[in-house]
Amino acid sequence: MSDRELRAVRTLTRALPRVRGAGIVGNWLARWYNRRPRDPVLAEVHGFTMALDPSENVDGQLLFQPQLYDRRELAALAGHLRPGDTFVDVGAHIGLYSLFAAARVGPHGRVVALEADPENAARLRANVARNAGANTVVRVVEAGVSDREEVLRLGLNTAGNRSGNSFLNDGPDAVEVRCRPLVELLRDADVGRVDGMKMDIEGFEHRVLGAFFEHAPESLWPRMLILEYQPAWDARAGGSSLALALDRGYRERVRAGINRVLVREARGEDRWPGR
Repeated sequence: MSDRELRAVRTLTRALPRVRGAGIVGNWLARWYNRRPRDPVLAEVHGFTMALDPSENVDGQLLFQPQLYDRRELAALAGHLRPGDTFVDVGAHIGLYSLFAAARVGPHGRVVALEADPENAARLRANVARNAGANTVVRVVEAGVSDREEVLRLGLNTAGNRSGNSFLNDGPDAVEVRCRPLVELLRDADVGRVDGMKMDIEGFEHRVLGAFFEHAPESLWPRMLILEYQPAWDARAGGSSLALALDRGYRERVRAGINRVLVREARGEDRWPGR
């Protein structure tokens, strides 16, 4: 019965058009499917295979309506990345952006996927290994990112949204994680140029970016930055990560919910799609 229900719901949700409000219908159908416990399933997402837990927020979005999830951000990334490029995924979760980027940068490109949560990192490695085109391109680094080398407690969101883990939260489910500055992690990975970066670390972006812009050479600053930005985090985070980026020459190209797509063109070059 559950397989038939899954097929029926996915037939409906994956046919939803890319228009405002379509996600409401998809979310309602996903909640109906999750009315009782479900096992993880293997599913095709943007041409690659992922193991997805229907009860998890992001997993459920990718299982039922991948054509709607972060569609504007991914479209911008697809138009920006070229074969041979380097992409850095800060807060890689279970690998959506890393796998998506790997398909665009190709066998001569590189993807560095940074994930602090040990459980998410294990799922990330497994999803990369499932995809032959990605497992030689994506390097998974299980580490936290901060402005200094330190051990921090990562507050885990165990209520159905493990993508929402944060160093700004604590609690009974928190785990201790070794953290290092982003510039050091990139040097260890032998990254000398970053063509695209996604940063989604639940309010810790300001602290990480501040140290990165201070200590990294400009040649290492990403040409494109997809940044999760929620102003409600600013007071606890120590400032605005968006303001940090704008002050350093980035321009906002897309605003999609809590995400910003920012670009900083090299002299004489504009990689924005359509140019």
